[in-house]
Amino acid sequence: MNDLTIPSGILRAAGLTDVGNVRGRNEDAFVVLPGRGLVIVSDGLGGHAAGDIASRHVVEALPQMIDHALAGICLSDSEAYTERIRDTLIEVSRDVRDRGRVRPEWEGMGATVVLALFRNHKAYIAHMGDSRAYLHRGSEVELLTEDHSVVRILLREGEITEEDAIDHPARGMLSNYVGMNFEVYPDLKTVELMPGDRLLLCTDGLTDELAYPEIRRIMIENKQIEQACQVLIGRAKEGGARDNITAVVAEWLGNPSDSGI
Repeated sequence: MNDLTIPSGILRAAGLTDVGNVRGRNEDAFVVLPGRGLVIVSDGLGGHAAGDIASRHVVEALPQMIDHALAGICLSDSEAYTERIRDTLIEVSRDVRDRGRVRPEWEGMGATVVLALFRNHKAYIAHMGDSRAYLHRGSEVELLTEDHSVVRILLREGEITEEDAIDHPARGMLSNYVGMNFEVYPDLKTVELMPGDRLLLCTDGLTDELAYPEIRRIMIENKQIEQACQVLIGRAKEGGARDNITAVVAEWLGNPSDSGI
């Protein structure tokens, strides 16, 4: 894959999605736009009406909405970037909710979203739902997001243990997602980047099958981003792949002067 220069650096990105071993259709969606410094992953909610339509709308609508929201903002104004990204996700959530009222078969549709926007030695991470973002730097892989789920709330409050969470009746129930019937807000995080940093964005079809140590091992052992996506998806399918699986890996190479390009 060619290196693509964005306004503040050089980015490589690749993605892969698979229906998995059980589901009849793929309700995951992703978009990889390295030339615009943007990658997005979305998962249509299983068991909800038109989940595939909701996730597809998220990845198709957000790039233009984000471009419009960020037009004219100084690259160094991190606070403005964060506020505009937050407002854009709130807007797309309202849009999905409104679209769900257009047709009876779309009523209640929703989706998760996790995105990374690369600007000025920073990655702006935003998410709603249980799709995740990880930072791979050197020999470390760090989870950047916290699932918006009922089980995560119960774990945080100490009401259940990690062992309880494995087969808890509330497993899969989200506390925040795109298209919810009331106003919800994304979580946002800004990461200071170093050349060679990689971000993994993925749906729960991957993280339900692969524990953290396995994800870390695969990311470290597979230096090519396309290969990392392929191995992650393949291992999840070997583990059962009860859900759709999506993995996107983006590698930030720094400014052209940093990499000699």
